[in-house]
Amino acid sequence: MPKSALMVAKALERGPLTREQVRLRTGLPDRTLRFAVGRLREARLIEERRSLKDARMKLFFLAADEDHEGEGGKVSHTPS
Repeated sequence: MPKSALMVAKALERGPLTREQVRLRTGLPDRTLRFAVGRLREARLIEERRSLKDARMKLFFLAADEDHEGEGGKVSHTPS
């Protein structure tokens, strides 16, 4: 994973941020930020959603660790 992607993930550890907030916290240029976000999204490590306060804004946040829920975490049962 590129260093820029790790910087973005680290910035999102405290909670969801807009693209501008991530840019300000990391100091990454726009092009590098787009690349980093793309890599993190491809790896399904971050997700993007619209803000509940302002639907024009998108927030980035760390993805939930749903792939490992059955491994000592939550276990979901589907009815047969």
